[in-house]
This record gives sequence, C-alpha cells and structure tokens, in this order.
Amino acid sequence: MVTFLKAFVLNLVLLSLSTTVMAKEESPLIVRVSNYPPYYSQSEQGDWVGIEIEVLEEVLKEADLDYEYLQMPWGRALEQMKVGEVNIMLALTRTTEREEYIDYVGASRYEQMVLVVKKENENMDIRRLDDLTKFNKQFGLQIKAYYPKLSERIKQDESFKKHFFLVKASKQNPDMTVNDHTLGFFEDKINIMYAIRNTPKYEELVIHSFSLAEPTPVYIGVSRKVSLTVRTKLKEAYGRLEKDGVLTRILDKWSK
Repeated sequence: MVTFLKAFVLNLVLLSLSTTVMAKEESPLIVRVSNYPPYYSQSEQGDWVGIEIEVLEEVLKEADLDYEYLQMPWGRALEQMKVGEVNIMLALTRTTEREEYIDYVGASRYEQMVLVVKKENENMDIRRLDDLTKFNKQFGLQIKAYYPKLSERIKQDESFKKHFFLVKASKQNPDMTVNDHTLGFFEDKINIMYAIRNTPKYEELVIHSFSLAEPTPVYIGVSRKVSLTVRTKLKEAYGRLEKDGVLTRILDKWSK
C-alpha cells in the first residue's frame, strides 16, 4: 500500500511538472521591438512592420509559435534576455559575450556600419580608425551596440575611447551631428539612408566613404532561458524557409 501511494504521488508530481513545462512552452514568446525603420516600426494602426518583422513572423509562423511584441530600449532588453524576461531580439551581432546567454536562430539581414557626417565634412580625411582621433569633436555611438573593429579597439584603448560620445538610443545620433554636438556618428547604411530620405531635418547628412567593415549578417537571437525544444523548432523553421528562398524574397523586396 505504501509503495502504491509513493508511486501515485510521484506520478502526480511528474504530471504537474509536465503541465508546467507545457504551459511555459505554449506561452507567447516576448519579442523586443522599437521604432527603428525600415527594420521595425509601428504603423498608425498599431501593427509592427518592417524588414526584420516580416522575416521573424515567417519563422514564427513556420514554427507554429505564439508571440507578442514589447517595446523596450536596446540595452535593457539585452539584460532581460539574460534572465529570460525577453525571449527574442532582432538585429543582433554575434559576439563571444552574447553567446553565453543568446542562441542564434539565423541571419535576418546584412548590416554595414558607415560613418555619417554633415555635407560640409563629406571629404574629411578618414581612412582608418586612428584618423578618428585627429579632430576636436567626438563621434557618436550607441551604448551597448556592437561596431566591427571599433568596439574592440575602444575596450582595449582608454585614450581612443575618449573620442566617442555614447547615447542611449541610436535616433539621438543624427540630431547630435545636425546640431554640431558631434562631428559624425556610425550607423547601419540602410537605416541611415532611410532616415535621410524620409526626415527633412536630416537632409544635410551624408554617408562618408569610410566604413567599419563589409556588409555582415545580423541575427534573430533567442534567450537561452527559452527551452531547447522551442529553440530547435525556431532553427528548423528558419532552415526550411531559407532553403525555400522565402527569406531571400523578403530581403529582395525591401532592398528595391
């Protein structure tokens, strides 16, 4: 009788744990977003749209997973990915530090960090990183964003770091340069081209010939606090869509 009761209680515990895990698996994934067109932004109707949104929603639909969007600053979202309060982020560069708490589903697009300046400074003699130290004004960067080669140099060289001004949100950088608080800033090429084309006050901004690197992939990332089962479903769904050319067609549509 005692043995039977023990087995009965054990089965109840296992059933409870199983139900809890299933409930967690089936709950909506929290996706961090912000107004960062043309990659993701909120329409007048309240829907989230953009390149990254279209790619992600195809993957989530293929994986048959529920989700909801949560608007949040970039730096805070990275911290919440560590504990699983945010489940998915977009436009992530792969770094050794992030690998510890983020699993990468696949590339959502390609990014190229370029230098943006006012038209009057378009021909400034900048051909390498050291040239950025020749001027009496700083260059703008977004805090906790990754900049190829530049981020590593800043970590290693305190004197070099002094030539950069960190802002909390990337949208602050164009205003800082337009108002002559900074000499220029680094931003993704497609993003700043969109901003210059659609924002009258940025008409005097141009892309300088200096860039940090060739176009590199940025990724859909999922918190490692999300179950391995869900992460695997996302990767497999991404793989099928990539093989079928669905993701390429989305990117081609937006690049025209």
